This record gives sequence, structure tokens and C-alpha cells, in this order.
Amino acid sequence: MAQPQARMVSEKKLCIGGYIYYYSKVAKTHKYWDCELLRQRKCQARAVTEETGAGLRVIKGPDRSPHTHPPDQDGAKAEEVKHRLRTQAVEQPTALPAQLLRDHLPEVAPEVLARLPERENLKRVIRRARRAKLPPTLKL
Repeated sequence: MAQPQARMVSEKKLCIGGYIYYYSKVAKTHKYWDCELLRQRKCQARAVTEETGAGLRVIKGPDRSPHTHPPDQDGAKAEEVKHRLRTQAVEQPTALPAQLLRDHLPEVAPEVLARLPERENLKRVIRRARRAKLPPTLKL
């Protein structure tokens, strides 16, 4: 059976088949990821990936480490929207946070919008992403 496609939704988050994983550790060439519900003690699923020239290769995913809950496609898409906003914030440092939201949120489905934080919190996410990329002498 073919492994589902793995997508990075941030530096520390991975999405495989609608399940969100948090980065756990690295051992040699393998990265280990824990289900997002592990810290709440609701799911023990793990994923293992390996970096290849073509991207991530899933060694162990949802089919070999079953979850105790259904996949959350809307939550995964909401994480991708937040990641895209962070990326755009760094690439377009002069654009106002409100303008980035106006440019990106109209294309988002209503069920995904419901899973996103409030507008003010999204603006804060944008400001934090920009602040993280500032040189140390310019950070406030």
C-alpha cells in the first residue's frame, strides 16, 4: 500500500493524510513525529520520515501507527493557511498584516476559516514571524 503524501505545514509540524504531527526528535537520518493529541494523552500514533532529494519520504505513517481519532482535514488546512501567512509576511515585509489577511483569507473555505484564530491573533502571528527574521540588533 502506498504511503500518503507528507506535507510540512510549519518548521515543527507535519501533515500526513489529514493527521497533524509535531516534531519529536531526530535519529541519524530519520525524523520522528508525534500525533498532535499525544500531549493530551488521547493518541499514541507516531510517524517517521526521511529526507530525500525529492522531499520527505514516509517510513512509518498512519497505516502502521493507527490513530485513535479521525483525520482533521480542516484543521490541517487551517495550519497550512497560517504557515502560508507566515511565509508571505517574511517575503513581503512592507505589506501591512491586514493587507496580507485581505489577500489570503477570501480564498479560504468557510469550514477552514472557522478553524483559524481571530483576525487580531492572525495579525500577531504575522508580526511574530517578521520579528523572528530580524537581525538580533533590531529585535525589540
